[in-house]
Amino acid sequence: MKTNMKFGIGALLTAMLLLSTVFVPAVSAEQSDVGILSVDLNGGYLTVDEGAGTVVVAKAWDASPDISAGTPVRIAIYYNYIDTNAYVGGSVQFKLTAPDGGIATKDITDNLYINDNTDGYLYRTFTANPGQTYYFTISASRTGVPSAQDTGKITPI
Repeated sequence: MKTNMKFGIGALLTAMLLLSTVFVPAVSAEQSDVGILSVDLNGGYLTVDEGAGTVVVAKAWDASPDISAGTPVRIAIYYNYIDTNAYVGGSVQFKLTAPDGGIATKDITDNLYINDNTDGYLYRTFTANPGQTYYFTISASRTGVPSAQDTGKITPI
């Protein structure tokens, strides 16, 4: 029974990882309004899943974009909250702390008998230079459940 549950949770997390890679390109470049080339990075994902016990996951990825000095880099973190009413009340928080100290959060209140499922992205932009290493931190937490945290590394070339 435990083996089947572990396999099921593993399969679910693998499927969520594959889905998250579909929604945000690994590295893309776009022209902003002021004419400065900016780079978007898929920095990882955050999940709180109340199915089969509450699972809290934070997975940050490392990246080495090829950029010019002073390039704005936007980190995108996919978040997903799956509410099955296994726990009622409390709150869920997803958080991204960028290398420059900037913070993006998504706070969700878990309401009784209401499906609070939600997903989306956290974004933070900072200025990067080749030859330096930058670290960002992501975390997911659920009231009454151990939280998860991971650190990603950006090393522009």
